[in-house]
Amino acid sequence: MNYTKKYHLPQWEEEDRILRTDFNQAMSNIETAIADAPYRFGHYYGNGKTLNINSIPNPAAVLISEVRDGCSTASETCGYFSMFSRAMADDSPVILTEKGFTVTNKHAYPSVNKIDVHYCYLIFR
Repeated sequence: MNYTKKYHLPQWEEEDRILRTDFNQAMSNIETAIADAPYRFGHYYGNGKTLNINSIPNPAAVLISEVRDGCSTASETCGYFSMFSRAMADDSPVILTEKGFTVTNKHAYPSVNKIDVHYCYLIFR
């Protein structure tokens, strides 16, 4: 059996026997790689109040964009991005936390928590 270089994932040959232990180790390697990534992409729907997004521990910054109708893919946001970091003031509409970030409805612009609006984010460690 061969293995990938970066994450040591199995690359079975036709004559190889697939074992549960090989499969389980591959899934563990994938989970470790995802957990160690310095960024994470996600989405949420605004509630117009305060919303906690537990995404990545102790983030350094987050980019947030409203997802608008007419976009052809989930990664195509069709709108502006707003960036927030730990250096932002306490009255910012986004506050970075130990578990991710919190969005509020404190400001009309940039709006990051309108009721039932779909937002996507890219968060960095």
